[in-house]
Amino acid sequence: MLYDGECGLCSRSVQAILRRDQVGHFHFTALQSPLGRRLLTEANLPTQDFDTLVLVDAKGAVRQRSDAVLGILAALPRWRWTVIGWAIPRVLRDAAYAWIARRRHRLFRRPSACMTLRPEWRRRFLE
Repeated sequence: MLYDGECGLCSRSVQAILRRDQVGHFHFTALQSPLGRRLLTEANLPTQDFDTLVLVDAKGAVRQRSDAVLGILAALPRWRWTVIGWAIPRVLRDAAYAWIARRRHRLFRRPSACMTLRPEWRRRFLE
């Protein structure tokens, strides 16, 4: 999962995923990191615009925006019911995603420090 490392909402989301993903399915890197930029380049995505969430699966398939959110939620225990979100047209889901993305820095403060990670979570952050 590639996330905006300077976004409070994104930071909180990563922490929530870490708590719920007991099997360690998800790994993380910031969009701004060298690895994040490399993965964006390989996926032919912009390397300067960080208003999206990117999910790359084990097969290399790339999902963005609401597709990425639904892909993450569907893989988490007790959140699988959110697959009903796939029934909503992508244009509507992505419009809601864009509305939140434009306001995320105002609604959620930027992290003032790096998140404190449990030792078992550290290996899930890629550099």
